[in-house]
Amino acid sequence: MVFDALALATQIIFVAASGVPTFNVEPSCKVAGNTGGDLRRQACLRTEREAREQLGKEWNSFVIADRTRCVETATMGGASRSYVELLTCLEIARDVRKLPKDNEAPIERDGRPRRGR
Repeated sequence: MVFDALALATQIIFVAASGVPTFNVEPSCKVAGNTGGDLRRQACLRTEREAREQLGKEWNSFVIADRTRCVETATMGGASRSYVELLTCLEIARDVRKLPKDNEAPIERDGRPRRGR
């Protein structure tokens, strides 16, 4: 049991460091098709393909720790793996890193420092 968890963790770290993982999105898109017909299944597959392409373009710009955590999160669901979920996780992690820290002055939408109230 411990060995299995260690092997999985090692695999996730390797995948996160080496490149965009390969997911089989067909099972989750098939479920979408079961509830919404073939058009919904095709839309699901298209959205997943577009997310995979975007990940390919941006993969190295994401922090390795975020890639590792988000790959781990995106693969928790067993068969229902999603590039859309992975991309969303990475974008949120990136955006959170851009937020001002507690000791930094907040900024206005236009980028100017916010004045005290």
